[in-house]
Amino acid sequence: MYEPIQNKNTSQLIVDQIKNMILSGKLKIGDKLPPERELAELYKVSRTSVREALKALEAIGVLEIRQGGGIYIVNDILLKMSDNASLVFSLSGGTLEDLTNFRYSFELAAINILYKEFPDNITDAFKKFAEQIENAKTQSEVMNIDLEIHKFIPSTISNPIFEYIYNTIETLYNKNIEFRNALGPSWDDIPLEHTKAFLLNLINGILSRDIATLEKALNYHYFLYPGFDNDSLYEEFVVYGSNQPDI
Repeated sequence: MYEPIQNKNTSQLIVDQIKNMILSGKLKIGDKLPPERELAELYKVSRTSVREALKALEAIGVLEIRQGGGIYIVNDILLKMSDNASLVFSLSGGTLEDLTNFRYSFELAAINILYKEFPDNITDAFKKFAEQIENAKTQSEVMNIDLEIHKFIPSTISNPIFEYIYNTIETLYNKNIEFRNALGPSWDDIPLEHTKAFLLNLINGILSRDIATLEKALNYHYFLYPGFDNDSLYEEFVVYGSNQPDI
């Protein structure tokens, strides 16, 4: 399984070979790799090359090197991917508006798939979220529920890639929200009933199982943040919200 390496760039070839073994299913989460010394013998390379390769694989989140405990295949790619995405976003000059547009499109696609699968517990889960929102006493409580709702949507989809992408978006979004709020208005400047109403409206939009209704609900939901004319938006929402199905 471990083929000798015959090339100057030995560490990269070791990385590629172990990656290919993961992709082909020869290595799975929890599998233990041979010790560093044995890998060097198998690959017929120096231990320095093996060490560089293992550190590179650990850096991308597919290996865990346990001091005195061995080398294991893991799946920490999500954490590493989020960190790298933050760097890409910053270095590319990405804006919060760019991120919000992507998040909107991603969430709309996720809910479209949710509609097709629609497990039996979905309606009850969103009704429970709605009850929690109505009983919330502070903005902090409502915002935590909001986070749970956005996290819940991709977690119910059978395609695991959606959950991975969502977590990357969440990391990027939270960092940018924190940065913006440090420079401008805070969530405490928005009336609690506004935040509750927009989130309940989103739940109604999801449960309507109608794409046009959902798109409008998402639009309203994403407009609600410090710095916008939320009073005017809320007045417009009240008219729209009154036409939504009861939870």
